[in-house]
Amino acid sequence: EGFSHPPADDKTEWRCAIQGRPVHRASLKAAIDEIRKLEGRSWLSVHAAATDPNDHELTDGQWVMPPEDVVDKLDTVYFEASARRLRASEGPPPVVDPAYEQTYEAMCGCDVGEEAMQQAQKRDIDPATRIMDVVDMDPAWAVRFVPQWAAFAAKLGFTGIHWDTFGDFGHYEEVNGPKNPFQGDKGAPKPDIPGFLRAALPILQKYGLLQTLNFVNGFGWDPALLREEVGKQWEAQVGRIIAFPYWEVWSPAKEKEFL
Repeated sequence: EGFSHPPADDKTEWRCAIQGRPVHRASLKAAIDEIRKLEGRSWLSVHAAATDPNDHELTDGQWVMPPEDVVDKLDTVYFEASARRLRASEGPPPVVDPAYEQTYEAMCGCDVGEEAMQQAQKRDIDPATRIMDVVDMDPAWAVRFVPQWAAFAAKLGFTGIHWDTFGDFGHYEEVNGPKNPFQGDKGAPKPDIPGFLRAALPILQKYGLLQTLNFVNGFGWDPALLREEVGKQWEAQVGRIIAFPYWEVWSPAKEKEFL
């Protein structure tokens, strides 16, 4: 329903935060049950680095990406199809960083319509109308963010949670990053994805859940996440951190690098 919190337990239906499409609890549970009958696994996809805009209560104490940077570095690519959020005045086509060459439609498979895409490409986006805020991922964020989603996933019967991320936000240690880049004393912190996963796992295990995560361009990957024992007592107790590795390549340059 939103990026900050799952739908309430008494809600039978809600709308997707991105597309506004209806989601029915009964349909979800039916699909999960059918997957289980086939001895398959079902995963609830949750964006681990996103909250609803201006959710200061949830994000208090965490680094939050400035709204203008969400628009300049993320919105123009990931959510350019949301024409309802665009300013009424015409403007020049947005300047898109070469690191973000795919559209949100191409990444998630959401068909939003050609007209909405064309409108979004022609206009500027107001930071005040952004769909989400973006936070830094670290162990402290996992402790605060994961419990509510774990409870929601378990009640629906999911096997586990697949965490979506923005990776390194596309500009770690690059001089052409946004206004608060990952560099210098005043810059944003480097996301601690392995730390987030290690802190999230004991919470998920209380509900009998597993976890996966999309390692964007390989950022945050650590082979130790697949080992059940890595020489640290507390890690040996919780076992394997992720169920399986899952990488996404978001730019042609990275694709060539991995090939």
